[in-house]
Amino acid sequence: MVEASPRVQKYFESMKNEIDSQIALANQARSKNLDAANEVEVAPARDVAARVEGLVGPKGVAERIRELNLELGDREKVCFEIAKEIMQGKFIQGTKQELIEQAVRSALALFTEGVVSAPIEGVSKIELKKNHDGSEYVAVYFTGPIRGAGGTGQAFTLLIADYCRKFFDLSPYLPLEDEKNRYVEELNLYAIKTRAGQYVPTEEEVKHVVSNCAVCVHGEPTEDYEVSTYKNLPSIETNKVRSGVCLVISEGVCLKAAKVMKIAKKAGLDWTWLEKLVKVSKQSEKKTEIKPVTKYMDEIVAGRPIFSFPMKPGGFRLRYGRTRFCGILSKAIHPATMIILDEFAVFGTQVKTERPGKGCIVTSCETIEGPTVLMDDGEVKQITTVEEALEAKSSIKEILFLGDMLACFGDFNKSNHPIIQAAWCEEWLQRELEAKGIKKTIKEIQDLSFKEAFELTKHAPLAPKYTFYLHDLTVKELKQLAHYLTEQGKLEYEWFDFKGFKLKKTSDKRLLELIALPHKTQGDEIIIQEDYALALLHSLNLIQDKKLTTAKIDSLSDEKTTTEVLAELAPFLRKKAGNYLGTSMGRPEKSKERKMQPPVNTLFPIGQAGGKTRDVIKAMREGVIEVEVENRECVSCKTKQWTKKCICGGSTRRIEQCTKCGKESCSCNAKKIKSSLQRINLKELVDKASAKVQSKPDKVKAVIGLISGAKTPEPIEKGLLRAKHELNVFRDGTIRHDSTEVPITHFIPFEIGASIEELKELGYEKDCYGNEITRDDQIIELLPQDIIVSEHALEYFYRVTQFIDDELVYLYGLHSYFNCNKPSDLIGKTFVAIAPHTSAGIACRLIGFTSVQGLLAHPYLHCACRRNADGDELAIMLAMDLFLNFSKEYLPETRGGKMDAALVLTTVLDPREVDDEVHAMDRSFEYPLEFYSNAENNYAPSEAKIRIIGQDLGTPAQYEGIGFTHESRILGPVISSYVSLKTMADKVESELELMRKIRAVDEGKASEKIILSHFLPDLYGNLRSFGRQKIRCVECNAKYRRVPLSGKCRKCGGKLLLTINKGGILKYLEISKSMIEKYSLPDYLKQRLMLLEREINEIFKEEDSKQFSLAKYF
Repeated sequence: MVEASPRVQKYFESMKNEIDSQIALANQARSKNLDAANEVEVAPARDVAARVEGLVGPKGVAERIRELNLELGDREKVCFEIAKEIMQGKFIQGTKQELIEQAVRSALALFTEGVVSAPIEGVSKIELKKNHDGSEYVAVYFTGPIRGAGGTGQAFTLLIADYCRKFFDLSPYLPLEDEKNRYVEELNLYAIKTRAGQYVPTEEEVKHVVSNCAVCVHGEPTEDYEVSTYKNLPSIETNKVRSGVCLVISEGVCLKAAKVMKIAKKAGLDWTWLEKLVKVSKQSEKKTEIKPVTKYMDEIVAGRPIFSFPMKPGGFRLRYGRTRFCGILSKAIHPATMIILDEFAVFGTQVKTERPGKGCIVTSCETIEGPTVLMDDGEVKQITTVEEALEAKSSIKEILFLGDMLACFGDFNKSNHPIIQAAWCEEWLQRELEAKGIKKTIKEIQDLSFKEAFELTKHAPLAPKYTFYLHDLTVKELKQLAHYLTEQGKLEYEWFDFKGFKLKKTSDKRLLELIALPHKTQGDEIIIQEDYALALLHSLNLIQDKKLTTAKIDSLSDEKTTTEVLAELAPFLRKKAGNYLGTSMGRPEKSKERKMQPPVNTLFPIGQAGGKTRDVIKAMREGVIEVEVENRECVSCKTKQWTKKCICGGSTRRIEQCTKCGKESCSCNAKKIKSSLQRINLKELVDKASAKVQSKPDKVKAVIGLISGAKTPEPIEKGLLRAKHELNVFRDGTIRHDSTEVPITHFIPFEIGASIEELKELGYEKDCYGNEITRDDQIIELLPQDIIVSEHALEYFYRVTQFIDDELVYLYGLHSYFNCNKPSDLIGKTFVAIAPHTSAGIACRLIGFTSVQGLLAHPYLHCACRRNADGDELAIMLAMDLFLNFSKEYLPETRGGKMDAALVLTTVLDPREVDDEVHAMDRSFEYPLEFYSNAENNYAPSEAKIRIIGQDLGTPAQYEGIGFTHESRILGPVISSYVSLKTMADKVESELELMRKIRAVDEGKASEKIILSHFLPDLYGNLRSFGRQKIRCVECNAKYRRVPLSGKCRKCGGKLLLTINKGGILKYLEISKSMIEKYSLPDYLKQRLMLLEREINEIFKEEDSKQFSLAKYF
C-alpha cells in the first residue's frame, strides 16, 4: 500500500473498486463467447512489481520484487538480484540461454518501471554463440523498439547480460577486425539514411565499444538497405542494417557512458573501459560560460516561425518560477504574447528552446511581464492584458520585447543546467525587502510610484517597474542616450512638482525603444510619463538640482563595460534581463481522435470487395467473399469454420497446423498455420448482425485484411455500431483520442466545467490553502490520477459511451452501463491513458473539460507513462472500452506490434515508480533570495536549496501540498495559426510577416534557414522519389514497381496512377524563389534553385509528337 493520507487512500480505493466493477461486467459480456477471448485480457497491476510479472514474467516474481525493494531499497540493486535469482532457477527451470533471456527481460522491465515495450519487443532473443576460438559468449539481439527504454535502459540491457554472462562463467565476445569494421560501416550508413542529424559515434568510439563490451550487440535486420563492404560475415546472419544495434551503441553506450559506468560499479562489474567515452565539458572553475545555442533552429519547418534568435535582446526574458501548469518542461508566457505573436504560439503549442532542454509546451501566465511593442504612431507600450493585445494587434509596427518565459527550477535541475542569471522581477525584490524586514505583497510592489520605489532603494534595488533594459546598450549608446535626453529634453514642473518630460523626436528615439521605455508621440515631440521619466533620468544620473547634466556619465571611460558604467551611475539598478532565450515554434497543439490510415470502423476483413473505400455495405452486393481468417473447428460436430460459435450451437477451437506435415501435434519444429482463405457469406452475416444491433449504417469501413498472427476478426456487430456513432477503431480494438500533454497540479472549478457539488462527490473538499470549497474560483490541488480533457475529446467520448451502451444491450444482451444524457455526464468516469512506445496503461478519472487542445493531467501521471511536456502526446480511452473490446489477438505479429497496447494496467499511481523527471520538479510556493542572488554566478542546481518532489517520496506529502510561485488562468488563444491557416502559402506568408516584426529575429537569415532546412530537402527528396516511385491502383490501392503490360491493375482491373506528380514536386519552388528575391538572399541559394528548376523542367519536358508515314523511311 502506498503512503498517503486517509483522503487519498479513499480516492485510490474508489478507483480500484470502479475498475473491479467494470472488469466484472466486461467478463460477463465476454463469457458469451463472441469475442476473441472469453475474459478481459488486460492484467490490472497495483505496482511496478505486478507490471513486470504481467509483461514478461516469470510467475511469482512480483512478490519477490516487493520483498527486495523493502530489503535493498534501490531499484538497480533489485534488478541485478532478481536476475541472479532467475538464473539460480528459483522461478523457472531451463537451459542457460533460456535463463539468461528471462533474467535480462525481467530486469530490463523492472528498470523501465514495467511500462515500456522494450523488454518484449526491443530484445528479440538472446543466444549463446561461439567465438573464433570455440569459447561461448552471449549475444543480445536488439530491434528498433529498444528505443523506448531510453539510452540508459538500452545500455543497462548489456550490463544485465554481462552480469548473467559472469554468473555462468561464459567467455566475453571476441570480435574479429572485419566484425568491428562491419559495425562502423553499419552505424555510419544508418546515420545517413535513417537517423540524419542524430549523434554518430566516431570510428574509434565504435571499435572501442565493440572490442571492450563483453556482450555482443547483435540485432535483427530492420532496414531495407544493406552494407556494401563488410558483407556475408559468418557471425552476422544478415547484410541488412540493424537499427537496434545502431541505437544501443550510439544512444545507449556512447551517450550514457558516465551513467552506465556508475551503475556497473554499483553492481560490481568492471566497465571502466567506458571512461574513454565519457564526454567531459570544459568549465571554468569560477563561472560557467553561457553561450548561444542554435540547435533549436537547425530543422525549421515552413509555417512555424522563429520567435527569437539565440540570446538576442528582445527575445523571451528568462524568469524563474512555476505556475500550476508548469513543470516537466512545460513553461509559461503571457497570454498577450500569444496574441501578439499572431497566435503561432498558443496554450499547448510546442516551442523549441535554446535552454534548458530542447523544447517545451507553452501555457499562459498573466502575472509575468507581457510584450512591449512599437505602434504605428510611434508609441511604445507594454501590453498587460489580452484585451489590450487584441486592440493593439493590427497597429503594431515592431515587437520590441516578447515578454517573459517562466521556467521552473525543476527543468534546470533535471537537465543539470547551470542556474543562470535571472530576470529582475517583483518576487525577487519581495525577497530582498523581506531580508531587510520590509513586508510588501506583489500587488503593492507593482503599484509603487517612482517616489515610493526610489525611497525603497535605501534597502533594495529599484523596483522592476522602473528598471529599463539599459544593460542591453553599449557604453557609447548609453552616452548617446544621455546627451539626447539632456540636449533635446525638457523638464516640466508645476510649481515645485515634476509633472513630465518632453523630447524632440529624432533618430535617437530608437534608443528609447531599445530599452523598452513606455512613451507616446505628439507631432514632433515625445512625451514620457512622470514616473518613467524620473526613473530613466535617475538611472543615468542626469538630474542635479532639478537640472539636466551629463557631467557624471561623461566622466566615465569608454573602456568600461556597460555594467560597470551603470553601477557607477546608479548603484541601485539591477540588470532587468539576466538572460534571453532563443525560441521557435515546434509542433502545433493537438486534440484529435485516433485514426488508422485509412480510418476504419471495424477490424473485419472484406478483401477487395468493398472497393477503394473498403465499405462493408458495398461489399455485401457480392454476397460471398473470400478472405483470410483464422482456422477453427467445432468441438461438437468437427465442422471447419472461422466463427467462435458453430451453427450447431457448439463452441469452436483454434486449429494450428504444421506447414510441413499438416498435423496439429508433431515434432517437425516447423511454422504452424493458424489461418487460411475462407468463404464468408457477407450479406447474410451483415443482415443478421444488423438485425441483432438494430442498426445498419449507410457506410461501414472495414479492413482489407488482418495483420494479426491468427487473423482473428472482431464481431462485425461492433463495426456497425461504431459506424452508427461515427467512431473509428484502433488496431487493438479500442477507440482512442490523442492529445498534447499538459501538466497541471491545481485547477479552478469554473475553468473545467465542473460544479462544486460534483467535485465534492469526487472527493474534493478543500482548496489548496485549506479552506472549504464554496466558490467556483478557488484553487484546488489535483488528485494524481484525475484528468481534464478538451471539449472535443469530451464530445467524442460521449459518443463512445453511447456505442458501449448499445454494444452491451444489443450484442451481449446485458444492461447499459453509462446512460449519459449529455457530454458533461462523463465527469467522474474512468479512463485509461497510454503512451505510444509503452505496453502499460494507467487508470485515470475525468473531472472536467476546457477549451485547451490538450490533455491536462498531473505531472505524476505524465511521468507514469514515461512522458513529459516537451510536445509529447498521450492517448486516452474509456476503461470499459478497453476491458470489453481490446484483444491481444488483434495485435500485429510484426516486430513492435505490442507497442502502444495496454497489456497491463496500473491501478494505483506510486510516485516512486514513475519516470524520475518529476522527482526533480520543485514544489515550493516561493524561491529563496539566495536562489536569485547566486544565479548571477551560474551555479549548479544541486547547490540550490529548493524543496523538490523527490524529497517527499514515500511519505503522505508526496501526493499533497505541492506549491506554485505564480498564479495563472487559462487565457488567450487555444488554436494556433498553423492549424487555422489551411494552405502552406498562407502559413509561410503569415510566418514571414511575423518574423519581420520581431526585433529578436533576423528575417533574412530566418528565411534562408526555412529554404535550406525545409524547402530544398523537400524539393530534392520529391524529385528523387519521383524516379523511384511506384504505381498505385485507384480502386484497390495495390502498388506496382512497374506498370503491368495490361496497363491496368492485375488484381481488380482498376485504373493506375503515379503516386508522385509534378505538382507535388513543384509546390515549394515558387515560394522559395519569391523569398530569395524579397530578402535578397545569397546568390548561391538562388543558383541552387535555378539548377533544380532546370532539372525538373528537363524531366517534365513536353516533346512535340508528330506522326510520320512509313514511306518516309523508304
